[in-house]
Amino acid sequence: MSFVIILFSLGLLIGGIGIFLIRRGRETDLKSISVTIVARDEEKILPQTLAALSRINYPPELYEIILVDDGSQDNTNQLFRSFADSRKNVEILTISREEKILPGKKQGLQKALEKARHEIFLMTDADCFVSENWLKDCSGYWDDKTKMLVGYAPEDYSQLLRQAPFSRKLFFLFRRFSQIVTAGSFAATIGLGLPFSCYGRNMAVSRELLLKAGGYHKIGKEPSGDDKQVLNLMLKQPGVIRYSPLRNVVTRPELERYRDQQKRRFGKVRMSTTFHFIMTLLIIGFYLYLPFRVFLWADYGSFAIFYLSAAAVWLLNLAKHKERFSLFDLLFIIVYPYYLIYYTVIGSKGDWRWKE
Repeated sequence: MSFVIILFSLGLLIGGIGIFLIRRGRETDLKSISVTIVARDEEKILPQTLAALSRINYPPELYEIILVDDGSQDNTNQLFRSFADSRKNVEILTISREEKILPGKKQGLQKALEKARHEIFLMTDADCFVSENWLKDCSGYWDDKTKMLVGYAPEDYSQLLRQAPFSRKLFFLFRRFSQIVTAGSFAATIGLGLPFSCYGRNMAVSRELLLKAGGYHKIGKEPSGDDKQVLNLMLKQPGVIRYSPLRNVVTRPELERYRDQQKRRFGKVRMSTTFHFIMTLLIIGFYLYLPFRVFLWADYGSFAIFYLSAAAVWLLNLAKHKERFSLFDLLFIIVYPYYLIYYTVIGSKGDWRWKE
């Protein structure tokens, strides 16, 4: 049997332990929270997003909503103002194209960070829909030791899976699998005390510590990757990074610019710490080695151990995130690593488009 495959299987199982180890904070007092959304030209989806925000169940005096219009040329600003008219805890900020210094959403996030009044700076995107208990659950994972909370934020394929033909359903099931694997990697590394990455569409940080670390002025000129760059900043601050597997934020699946989205997502590896970058290279090397070992050396015993380890961790990941098992998952366990390698390589070139 291959020692390398056995060793990698053991690594997968350790990752599963990391998923199991994620914990809530120990305090029960409700925290004060500043919710932030930066939007540009999002008039089509904003009514649903704002409707979800209006249903938040949390003491009004303990939270505010900061809506940032990032140079929109459609009806985004008017929708923001209509939403704010009858609400005292909603602030609207506007960024003109002329005053913009930082790329992507960084300018809007920095402006909101400086304007925010509360302890926790909680972010989501304009195409995301939050649950009414989003803030309560965020507060429940936060205590005096917490400096950052990485949240689960899957794409919602429920309607697409009902309406699509089989080939498209298979594609959406694979995208769903990819989302849950990514969430599992966040949970596992955070559970093991080695945070790797996160999603900006459900992420909370200590406002004080992020400002102390330099805020968005500190994290370079990349038009994307704000979430991972903030994580890297917060790693240098005192405190604990936690993970929440609760399905409190869902987002609309990207259908038009899917390849660009995937290249942005997996291309973030170049923003990783040295440790995580080396680990990524080792994982890529392993999966390139695996087919040769299995088929040229007929080492089916090692492969069976590896596959069963991966399946066990996958089931634990599903249970932690309260997601359903699909029989196609058994196939995706084999296919997905090569999909990840493909987008990691082409995404690292940075040749993707951004909404500018």
